[in-house]
Amino acid sequence: MERLKKRTVSYISVGGATTENWTSMGTASLALFGFPPMMRVMGNYNANAMGTTGNPYLDDRLIADMHEMGKRTVEGYLDETVRFFQPEGKPEGVCPVCHQRLVTILPGTTKVECPVCGIEGDLAIENGAVKIVYPKAQQERARGTFRGLREHTTEIQSFGAICGPKIMANREKLDRLMQERIRNFDTSIEDKTDEA
Repeated sequence: MERLKKRTVSYISVGGATTENWTSMGTASLALFGFPPMMRVMGNYNANAMGTTGNPYLDDRLIADMHEMGKRTVEGYLDETVRFFQPEGKPEGVCPVCHQRLVTILPGTTKVECPVCGIEGDLAIENGAVKIVYPKAQQERARGTFRGLREHTTEIQSFGAICGPKIMANREKLDRLMQERIRNFDTSIEDKTDEA
């Protein structure tokens, strides 16, 4: 089955600024590409400071990191035990699935969610440092897993029983609103233009 094929991926976000926060959403945004086909993330790399580097080939550390990340991406496809590539000197991610450093804090609680994977964890402060623990059950239902995608599919399929009757019960109202707002759109725009 094509959907259940094993896949690995690594993400590279490129930015000119010397501060990494200019690329902080880069690999997180790219991760939206990999979770529908259930790709295992083998590396995230924020290649910032390109404005001072001039060309990636002038940065030996960057090229070595790209080589290692590419190697692990291939090896991770062949061997489940190959670990995620963490560049030396770069901050580690907090999510054990996508390895991003982003969290959404659930107000009034110590619960957090990974905005990329959709998994819930517990936040604590130990010895002055923030610690987040994502339970194994949450990791197994991440967006990019079969269980997570199945959970989402079941949710979407349940909407038919809600939307169908709601639309039928409001058929006349919807016809009226569509007539007023959509079918007469050109006339409404012309009226507004004339008023101006």
